[in-house]
Amino acid sequence: MKKIGKIIIKKAGVFFLVLFAIAILLEFSCLLLSLFRFSEGYRSLVRAKEQHLLKVGELKAPSQFELQDLSFGKFKFWLHPYWGFIREPSSMSNNMGFLFTDGDYPYAAASKEFVIGIFGGSIAQHFCQYGADLLSSGMEKLLESKGYDRITVLCFAELAHRQPQSLYAFIYFLDTIDMAIFLEGFNEAVFWLEKGYPPDFPHIWFWKPLASIKFSPYEASLLGRIQTSTESRKKITKTFLKTPLKHSMFAHVIWRILTNDKIRKENSLTRELEKEQSREYFYRLPEGISQKQLRERYFRQYEDIIRITSAIGKVFQKPVFHILQPNQYLDGSKKFSEVETQKFRVNESLHNFVSAGYPVMQSLYKNFKRAGINTLDFSMLFREITETIYKDDCCHLNQLGNELIAEAFLRELGNRPELLETIPRAGSRNNRFLCTPNAE
Repeated sequence: MKKIGKIIIKKAGVFFLVLFAIAILLEFSCLLLSLFRFSEGYRSLVRAKEQHLLKVGELKAPSQFELQDLSFGKFKFWLHPYWGFIREPSSMSNNMGFLFTDGDYPYAAASKEFVIGIFGGSIAQHFCQYGADLLSSGMEKLLESKGYDRITVLCFAELAHRQPQSLYAFIYFLDTIDMAIFLEGFNEAVFWLEKGYPPDFPHIWFWKPLASIKFSPYEASLLGRIQTSTESRKKITKTFLKTPLKHSMFAHVIWRILTNDKIRKENSLTRELEKEQSREYFYRLPEGISQKQLRERYFRQYEDIIRITSAIGKVFQKPVFHILQPNQYLDGSKKFSEVETQKFRVNESLHNFVSAGYPVMQSLYKNFKRAGINTLDFSMLFREITETIYKDDCCHLNQLGNELIAEAFLRELGNRPELLETIPRAGSRNNRFLCTPNAE
């Protein structure tokens, strides 16, 4: 019996050794098969990576952001090379993104049509909505003797635009208009409150997010490397699952090592990408510049801009008017109603900016008027008005306020024949100089 037992134990041992050898052989065979298929997958990944890198230059970065316009709803804004930002064209705007304007750009006026362009920020934009009809009907009467039978008001004003953005829009659309009205003052007086942000830059609420949306070659490279690694990791996993090795503990360990390594690389690349995307792509002014210095620097530019627009208007026989708009934070500018006092004159910061900036502009407008430049100071237009004119705690006017501005402008033109004399007769537009080679 003992002999038989030894034989059985010996045969059982051999049997289990054979089974173990078979298991090792199967594991090794599966591993070879998996490596072969992985090699094929890897070669296809290399080809895919090459194709992907060729497409990196075609990747498109986001170029817009969405902002709630408190007056007109939610809009998307795009970068614009001349005036900083512009609305995405919609059913409420023309093809250039401007609200409350008739017709797309370029606008082709009829021979007896007189086109007025309105430039400025949101106050000018509101004027296009509430005061343009009154302006148009009044100008028809004033220009009837000039041979015009139609007056069209086009709005080239945009939320938060100021100088020099309005100047750039004026130059861009110069061949479209016969007369320009700049309705400005508040945006020029209020400087953006972020340290070192240049006051002549577009509004920081728009420009900073848009200027941060860029797509440098290095960022494109990082995005391509992250995407390629992610695709490679997915491919390895799919290859693993298609082979018998998905049941192998050894192969599972190898798969885990490969994928974890790629995940670590992707996380590192993602951190580098976030660092690259956080860079600011606009310059800041040196530290230590005071608000007073910024204001003096900006208003020197503003003075030059008024001279430039006036000179351009004279060259092209297109009258240009700069109107200094009223504002509720200018002390003594109105007999404020109870609503205005309690709700619309509550921002101390705006009061400080307006109190410092408006006297400078009032002085500039006075001096320009003496020099024969068409500046109209309407900052005290509402001095004797008791009705509610303002409709928020910023600067915007209601229907009555915009109509009063239109009436005041028409009254100025009617009382000053020399201003009407600067308007050419219908059919004599002078949009540009025609330059020919070798002209003397």
